Amino acid sequence: MQQTGVEPEAQFAVYLVDPGPQPARIVPFLEEVTGRPLEECAELLQRSPALVSLFHTRVSAEDLVARCREFEAIAIIRPASEPVDEVEAEPFAPAPVQRALHVVLVLLGAAQLYVGVQWIREQRLLTGIAGLIFGALVMGYFLIQLRRSA
Repeated sequence: MQQTGVEPEAQFAVYLVDPGPQPARIVPFLEEVTGRPLEECAELLQRSPALVSLFHTRVSAEDLVARCREFEAIAIIRPASEPVDEVEAEPFAPAPVQRALHVVLVLLGAAQLYVGVQWIREQRLLTGIAGLIFGALVMGYFLIQLRRSA
């Protein structure tokens, strides 16, 4: 049985270590499993590790950890008698410089595609194909990074 308050008979504690790549998705889940208000669950994401809940059995604690994995979040189980210190963390926001760097790298990937085409025209097929592959990989990876930071 899940307990959100501190109880002496609780044997296991589940701590959220990393909310995963989409923290907004895990907040309603935390609200559901803990019964805490939405604002309090959102604050849990700012601390690492953050106590989510206490359990009487390891099976119940492992069930919550497994459900966290569905959100690509990382949670750990500790004995309730050995708490982990929670740390206040600053909210993460991608720096404008990081976003600008991603834009520049997408443009460099596009330039590499152009160079790869030119190499193929010059009959340097292997070099041209390698250039096209490299340009596509760089451009694709940093386009994904731009979308994630938007």
